[in-house]
This record gives sequence, C-alpha cells and structure tokens, in this order.
Amino acid sequence: GDLNSNDSVPISLQNILDFLKKRNLELCSLDRKVEFLRSNGLTSNLGISRSGVSWNLEACVHILLLSQQLQNPQTQWTSVFQMQHFPHTRQTVADFLSHFLEDLNANLKEMALASDQTKYFPMLIDFVNYHVALISGVYREMCDL
Repeated sequence: GDLNSNDSVPISLQNILDFLKKRNLELCSLDRKVEFLRSNGLTSNLGISRSGVSWNLEACVHILLLSQQLQNPQTQWTSVFQMQHFPHTRQTVADFLSHFLEDLNANLKEMALASDQTKYFPMLIDFVNYHVALISGVYREMCDL
C-alpha cells in the first residue's frame, strides 16, 4: 500500500555501531561515547521515516565519529544539542542507509526461500518490502542533495 507519513523504521544503536565497525572507522572512547548517548536519551527514537533520518540517528553518528582531541571531550559531545543539521556526516549516514538496505534485501531473498511459511508470512514480506521502499526513498533524497 501507500507509505504512511507517520510510519518509521526503527534503528538500534547496535545497527549503527555494527556498520561503523564494518567500515573500519576509528571509534575512540567508544564506551564513554555510548554511555553519553544513552544517558542523554540520544539512543531513543532512532529511525528513518518519510521525512528522513531522525535527528537522534544523525546525532549518534556525529558523536561516534568525533575524534579524541580535546582535554574534555564531553564538552565537544554536548555541543551536539546546539546543532540542527550534520552535513559532515551526511555521506556516512547515506552509506549506512545503503548498507541497511542491502541487509534488508538479503533478508527478503532468504525469506522467499523459506518453505514452511505460515498464512501470515506474506504479510511479513510485504512489511519488509514496505520498509525497503521507505528507506530507498530517503536514501535517494539524501543522494540528490
């Protein structure tokens, strides 16, 4: 069916961390950053909707990618609350969406091969296809900017 503007695809902090680790990006002070993200509520409401990637998702990527150059890094981390946009992380977020889409499409292929499907299984496949369409639209918009 048509995409509902209220629908979103939930993303976990672990999804983001797994992607960044696969990219072999240097993530310094990771435990401290994850604790900061969690204690400041930035790990909630991570998702992708028709309006784009959530601010929290972009903020998490921003903080996770910050280098450890300051005496007091938490001062730098808290500056995230004054930011509205994160243009410097846009490519990484777009790459994350591409990676997430690849995983969803691989899952769809495996699901199509399942032989013991219940009567509700086609609804699940439709739901995953719906998420693929939603994320693909956001990805295309990010790439067009």
